Amino acid sequence: IAISGRAGAQRLRGQARIDSLTMQLSKATADTHKIFLMSQISFEYGNRNPELGIKFGTEALELAKKISWQRGIGNSLYYRGANYLYTGRYPEALEDYLGALRYFEQWGDSNKLAGTYSNIGGVYSYQGKDDVALEYFLKALKINRSMSPGSNFEAANLGNISIIYFNRNDYKKALEFRLQALNICLKSDFMDMLPNAMVGTSAIYMELMQYPQAINYARKALELARQTNEVGVLGNCYLNLGVTYI
Repeated sequence: IAISGRAGAQRLRGQARIDSLTMQLSKATADTHKIFLMSQISFEYGNRNPELGIKFGTEALELAKKISWQRGIGNSLYYRGANYLYTGRYPEALEDYLGALRYFEQWGDSNKLAGTYSNIGGVYSYQGKDDVALEYFLKALKINRSMSPGSNFEAANLGNISIIYFNRNDYKKALEFRLQALNICLKSDFMDMLPNAMVGTSAIYMELMQYPQAINYARKALELARQTNEVGVLGNCYLNLGVTYI
């Protein structure tokens, strides 16, 4: 399940961006600027050191509450929620996302609404509540198609919906959404998403016993995963190919 975050490309990534934001934070004087920077640092730590992400998110939230800055409260909850999700603390993640959702609904912030709906769907999916998860993924997808058709966010939510149907053993419906996601990735050259999209397509074709297509997509995913050294995707590719050839 994909986790949504900040929209827009960044020049700096990973630790380099964290270092840059931390330097800016050390020089910040306005409370609103500090809250903004701490929230961004919180998000950047998500898949690197989520405990630190929670720390910065909490500090941002406390300061936002202290000065009664509503936008800061909403954003702090949103980014801290992602860190709770990364650590598997689903009740805390859901509480933060639902809290943030109230603010984004008030402001009509469509991009943040879509991201929050998607992430709430992710929480429910990880908890095994696929029916509720699907409702939220579809809400997110509706906004994606309205505000940013053909975006990586739309592709991610199509993939999320495909996973839900796959878990339900509804492979035809899973394939329908997976191919839509794959088409967006290919059309827009989302290379970071292609290996997972390919191996997911292979898995569905395997369940449908359409083995030539399953092998074709597994091989394509394998080639891409080798280029990017995505160990998880590589493992799934070898598994799919092995099962197909049995």
